[in-house]
Amino acid sequence: MPYKDAEDRRRHRRLVYRADKEKALAAIRKNRADNPELYRATKLRHRYGLTHEQYREMYEAQNALCALCGERAAVDVDHDHITMRVRGLLCRACNVGLGLFGDSADRLLDAIAYLKRNP
Repeated sequence: MPYKDAEDRRRHRRLVYRADKEKALAAIRKNRADNPELYRATKLRHRYGLTHEQYREMYEAQNALCALCGERAAVDVDHDHITMRVRGLLCRACNVGLGLFGDSADRLLDAIAYLKRNP
């Protein structure tokens, strides 16, 4: 079906989705499973403004290791939640840890002081 423009295509997709939500979700899941690299590249571009090549360069520059601990595999894109600037690639544990501390250097310094007081 030819579309007049991108908005016309989006409108049609919304109508199809609303008409049979389960069927549409199944098609989305199948497409993601059949094209994992395309899905990842799209997610990188939309969430972080990174191309797959830029991600690959960061991954190789870090020797596939977490930019924070340097021990585990880098699997998550770390970014500033206000500016959305990408800082590096982190392992899941380090990424979750930074997130739980709200990306606050002061809170992390408080945690370090606490650990030093209570070894």
